[in-house]
Amino acid sequence: CQGDEEAARGLPVASHMDRTQGKLDELQMNFLSFVVIPMWTSFTQLFPEQLTEIHRNIDFNLSYWKTYHSEAD
Repeated sequence: CQGDEEAARGLPVASHMDRTQGKLDELQMNFLSFVVIPMWTSFTQLFPEQLTEIHRNIDFNLSYWKTYHSEAD
């Protein structure tokens, strides 16, 4: 992983690449919210019949990580 390689070389590790920080839930929620969902929302508007189910799965995935996050606190 990139973060492991950076750490091994004594370089600063980006927070989203650092396995030791234990913030996977926050990283997943941010990635889904700011990258995946906006992209798939646009795609689904263009091809609603083909992509609606995928969009539902993405929403479910985000819901899972939100639940995981709230239980971890």
